[in-house]
Amino acid sequence: MVDEIDEPVWLKQLEHLCELGLPQAHFQMGQYLCDNGSFSEAFDSFSKGTDLGSKDSEYQVGVMLFEGLGTEQNSKRGIELMKRIADTADSTTDHLRPNAQFHIGKAYYEGYGVWPDHKRAAEYWLLASEAGNVEAMNMLGFFYTRPDTFDIKKAFHWHRLAARGGSVESLSVLGVFLTEGQGSSRDLAQAFRCLESAADQGSAYAKGQLVYAYYIGQFYQKTKEKALEMLKFESKEEVIEEARKLKFRTHLACSGVSLAYFLLARCLSRGIAKPEGEFENLSSEKLYSKAHHFDREMAAQLQKLVTHGKI
Repeated sequence: MVDEIDEPVWLKQLEHLCELGLPQAHFQMGQYLCDNGSFSEAFDSFSKGTDLGSKDSEYQVGVMLFEGLGTEQNSKRGIELMKRIADTADSTTDHLRPNAQFHIGKAYYEGYGVWPDHKRAAEYWLLASEAGNVEAMNMLGFFYTRPDTFDIKKAFHWHRLAARGGSVESLSVLGVFLTEGQGSSRDLAQAFRCLESAADQGSAYAKGQLVYAYYIGQFYQKTKEKALEMLKFESKEEVIEEARKLKFRTHLACSGVSLAYFLLARCLSRGIAKPEGEFENLSSEKLYSKAHHFDREMAAQLQKLVTHGKI
């Protein structure tokens, strides 16, 4: 095992194997360099491995070209390399194919290196999902909530599978679906379990949705407690930075923080919660303003609910 050998000794052994021209040695060196943030050197090592016939290296070169990581971005060439793996029946690349299919689907969806084609994107994500790729399951879950491809039962199905596979983001969405009875029967107990688990794993979206669920359920003390936890965010940039670190969708994270700020303001304006301790100078006006800062659309939707007496 690598971690059982002194790193300099292991590294010298790997460098020696690279000098001997072993394809997988160049791949392993590339992985090591990536892990240490040396992306340009990693790209060079993967390129050498590709020239020597390493499919693992070829896949990494494709990804790095697609992302512009360690080299000049060339999405078209990156997709070409990943398609070699995704579209070829070769047992030696079975472990790479689902990831390649996911990235190709993403390229078709966003129009990077290929013409945008949402139908083909979904086809590649389906192939990747059937092979167990959780990121593709997550993408399909969101794909089926789009207005032009809307199918709430399919969205629920894929988010549930992605959540089971470890996607915290899908777990958050699943909690919302179960709260509202979308795509499945309403199950508040399970919804709370999903949201609490996702919130514990850092999802600002889940935290905001928990605040909403507590508020609707008239658990105002819990509403206040959970909302106050979100006041650590003072700017939208902070929310976006944390969401990117955790690989969550930034717009969902911002909507969750907006929810928390707005509903805390609502509690204060209704007199069902009082600012205390370090938050004694809070005002509902300031909190409403912050809610709009984090997500104008979410705040506007909530304001409509206030106007119609729903919250």
